[in-house]
Amino acid sequence: MAKNTTNKTQLIVEMASNQEYFGGNSWDWISIFGNHNLIDGGNGNDWLGVVGSDNTVVGGNGDDVLAAASMQEYSAAENTLDGGRGNDTFDTFGASASAVSGVGALITGGLGMDQFHLRQNSDVMLNNEDSYGRESIQDGDTIQGVFDVITDYAAGELLDIGVTQLRTDPMGLTHMWPGHSHLTLNDGEYALVRGNWGGSGEFDVASDGADTLVVFDFDPPQENFFEYNGSVVLVGVSDAASINVGSIPV
Repeated sequence: MAKNTTNKTQLIVEMASNQEYFGGNSWDWISIFGNHNLIDGGNGNDWLGVVGSDNTVVGGNGDDVLAAASMQEYSAAENTLDGGRGNDTFDTFGASASAVSGVGALITGGLGMDQFHLRQNSDVMLNNEDSYGRESIQDGDTIQGVFDVITDYAAGELLDIGVTQLRTDPMGLTHMWPGHSHLTLNDGEYALVRGNWGGSGEFDVASDGADTLVVFDFDPPQENFFEYNGSVVLVGVSDAASINVGSIPV
């Protein structure tokens, strides 16, 4: 599809893969089900969404809503969301099976004060064998899961992760077998972990690290024989006081 330079509003809902969709100078609603697509909203306050993997969504100018959902249990979605200029809202959804790691959504807010409604859910665990038998995480551990990643989180931007209770005690560990220890939170809690993001689905715990991993439990209790957790990496964020966890007004 050629770039759209008109002022007409577009409504596009399609199943497609390996395609490109362009908004114009008005508001657009573009929703694509498939893989390896590009959506560029152009100007205007757009709603742009994908269901699938390896899609790229660009908001452009305007206060946009960018959404990405993954329905694949056995691989990470690896969708890229770039808000561009404006006060944008990001929505992510998805669930992955046990022992899957990677990036759910790679999010760049761009210029403006953005807000993030994050519901990526996966088996968040430690993958180093010496964690087996310990009660909590410690420096040197490697956390594995399907992470959402925000590359340019700015102090005060709103994180809506479905919970608001900060856990101040160390996260516990549930041990399934040697080398496989699940991170555990109480329902409705989130925890902040300092460390360094490895670039995909691994996060190295370090009290002096450059990044922060936010792990959260927004699900009802006992949804599995162990509970999956949500997780998002805030790249370059080491000040816990700058992180604003709350609820996006409906």
